[in-house]
Amino acid sequence: VLFLERFLKLHKSPQHCIYNNNFVFESSLPKAELKAMVSLGVNDVYGPYKEGDSYKLSKLVAKKMISDSTKVRHILIPFVGGVRVDPSVTFTDAQAKIQADSIYKVLKSNRSKFKSLLALSSDKVSNEKEGVIEFAYADSYAEEFKAYSFENPKGSLGVVRTDFGYHVIEILSQGPKQQAYKIATIVQEIEPLDRRHLHSRYHPLHRHQT
Repeated sequence: VLFLERFLKLHKSPQHCIYNNNFVFESSLPKAELKAMVSLGVNDVYGPYKEGDSYKLSKLVAKKMISDSTKVRHILIPFVGGVRVDPSVTFTDAQAKIQADSIYKVLKSNRSKFKSLLALSSDKVSNEKEGVIEFAYADSYAEEFKAYSFENPKGSLGVVRTDFGYHVIEILSQGPKQQAYKIATIVQEIEPLDRRHLHSRYHPLHRHQT
């Protein structure tokens, strides 16, 4: 807390705050920062510390064990106004949800019907792989889709809404779990002194006030 107060007092307007809502694995952290984060408790602050041309102050927002990858299969039901929706789509948001919920109920009682229901999915790319998608935690996917795929255990089945539509997702497998951190960092770049100002101030002919 003292570090934070001192840093903010010294730099009343930090240039920017870095906050990634995703967790970051140890392998992605700089060595110096990693060494500090391992010993911190949640909400503890590390710094200020110098990295390159900046001073930084980092807060450990959360930490947890997360799988480094996941394998899921899904059926996507789009709605009018969604992202990359085919012009032929006529379902409203509410109608798409009803359709997805209906598919979920069928699969909940008999998952062997998954392949036969792929005809209802608008994701033609994953349909060619029986609806299967494999991706790493670091990959860019719709936030809600990614959260469900990593925050629920293998075997989970659920309906998730994203900007693309409603996804009926089944988690098939997950990679090994690793320690991951969610970090917020305040950054203040080090501004070089104006050499001309420095030269004039300390020039022998410069008159200093006493």
